[in-house]
Amino acid sequence: MSTVLSILLLEDDPSSIRLFTRKVQSAPVEIVVKEARNRETYIRELELSKFDCIVIDYTIPDITGIEALQLSKKMSPDTPTIIYTGSVGEEKAVECMKEGAAEFLLKTNSIRLVPAILSVVNQKREREARLQAEEAQKQSEARFRSLAETSTAAIFIYHGEKFVYVNSAAEQLTGYTNDELLHKTFWELTHPDHLEMIRQRRSAQQRGERVPSRYEFKIVTKDGTERWLDFTVSSIHFEGAPASLGIALDMTNQKKLEQQVRRSQKMESVSTLAGGVAHDFNNIFNIISGYASMTEHHIGDPDKLKHDIKTILDASARGVSLVRQLVTLSGKTEVKNEQVDVNLVMKEIVSLLQATFPKTIEILSDFSNAVYLTIANRSQLHQALLSIAMNARDAMPDGGTLRFATKRISGKKLQQQNPNAQASDYVHIAVSDTGKGMDEKTKTRVFDPFFTTKEKGSGAGLGLSVVYGILGSYHGFVDVDSAVDQGTTMHVFLPLAASVKPVPRAREDFIKIDGGDETILVVEDESTLCEYLKVLLEEKGYSVLQASDGSEGVELFSKHQKKISLVISDLGMPKLDGLGMLRKMKEMQPTVKVIMTSGLVDPEQQSEILLSGARDFLPKPYNGREVLLRVREILDS
Repeated sequence: MSTVLSILLLEDDPSSIRLFTRKVQSAPVEIVVKEARNRETYIRELELSKFDCIVIDYTIPDITGIEALQLSKKMSPDTPTIIYTGSVGEEKAVECMKEGAAEFLLKTNSIRLVPAILSVVNQKREREARLQAEEAQKQSEARFRSLAETSTAAIFIYHGEKFVYVNSAAEQLTGYTNDELLHKTFWELTHPDHLEMIRQRRSAQQRGERVPSRYEFKIVTKDGTERWLDFTVSSIHFEGAPASLGIALDMTNQKKLEQQVRRSQKMESVSTLAGGVAHDFNNIFNIISGYASMTEHHIGDPDKLKHDIKTILDASARGVSLVRQLVTLSGKTEVKNEQVDVNLVMKEIVSLLQATFPKTIEILSDFSNAVYLTIANRSQLHQALLSIAMNARDAMPDGGTLRFATKRISGKKLQQQNPNAQASDYVHIAVSDTGKGMDEKTKTRVFDPFFTTKEKGSGAGLGLSVVYGILGSYHGFVDVDSAVDQGTTMHVFLPLAASVKPVPRAREDFIKIDGGDETILVVEDESTLCEYLKVLLEEKGYSVLQASDGSEGVELFSKHQKKISLVISDLGMPKLDGLGMLRKMKEMQPTVKVIMTSGLVDPEQQSEILLSGARDFLPKPYNGREVLLRVREILDS
């Protein structure tokens, strides 16, 4: 309340005026009293000035209390009026209150005078403040609606989960009308794949935890189309109640472009690595063929023969590892986030680069024995880190040193340079080169889409923008430290997962794996591989039937289905593929047990294989131990 209050007093008795003035001097605030002793002066003061309160004596010679009260309500309707008088009938008091008096006080009860004045003035000011706030809110909401309706961004305001306002851009984005959206909830638009992620964030926010206000997710429009949103949410007041404001940008086309960029980048990576991969495979094949021919001369020398066989197996394992890394790079793995051991991925990348990068580039690594687990998509993370390595290679055309290192860093320490670091701990991956380095202008644009320092035709020039997006989707960060002729270090920070990945049990030795006397049908168009499986299984006591394509497999199964306990089949075969064969076998025997194998299957195909009724999927290349273990597990299930 203001420290000075102005009061208009309608009173004709000088002694009463003096008593009133002395009484209000005891108030905790300064009160300035303006006197009006008759009707004329009272009306003039009402016309000329504004007051915080009007106090009226009911008995004035030329104007009654009711008339004075009516004039105050007409000429100054927002000013509270107090009737302060001597003895008066109860009927008059009731009449005054009906006419709008804020208080009715008798002069014999003057102790209530100051509290009554302060109370009615305080109520008046609170009412004025509330009306001003409501008006400001209305004006603010009107300005907001005006801006929102011209915005190209979709705007959603929701109380709880129910929409209370959407703009025209939201209608265009979702395909629903305004009325339809106002009868929907936030969850009804969200794609099922992202419901759990958003619910977890909302729950964390309600628990008072700090969560990012910006995130990406998909919605399903009215016609069933999936669209990606870049969504930012904040808390506001709308129509007098707490609400959430969501601003959505349609980034579906950007996501498609990112996928094209990634495919382009993969092709560039594969093209660059092809020569080195071919070189490494040639070395592997030379080792295998060379030692295989030497086994003929070492038949009579068990020690040398054992060494030859071990060398061949080791070289084969190198080939298997190289193939699996290429499969990872191709993206033919299931696109899902899971716990990934960062150090293991880094070691795979270093191994691949040592086999494929020019020998003029020395590759060093500094990885501790710690297990750094993060939640990521293994294939995408592999691609992002490989992109950084290839940029480092391009920066060293005449050779140099490429160093990889990992270590743990606390979230609090990282927050000092990046306020968005919310996790308690991160793994810090440093990729350093001794190349040309970058100037300040290049550093500020290095993560921009389509920015490149490469000459036309020498690369996609989109690598680091894609890396930025991939790492950001895991709530990670990437930064660059570089200077001209001083080399470059790319710093990658990924949040560490809270749980620890269980250590897998060591599998039994090959000799200890149980066999059986069941009949197994092997369907494989590669005759050497088919023969290998036959020998492998027969050595464990199984009876084996062989077919070279899907049609022959169906024919054999039709003849011997009563005794065939399991089918092992390749996916891609002439005449009839593995899936077609599986469906025909299921028609004959719905409970048939089938293990499907293939060298390169994308996630959708693998899902289709299992949904079609296959008991298991075994990726190629496989080894004898894997085959025997899977066979026994399926037969015993």
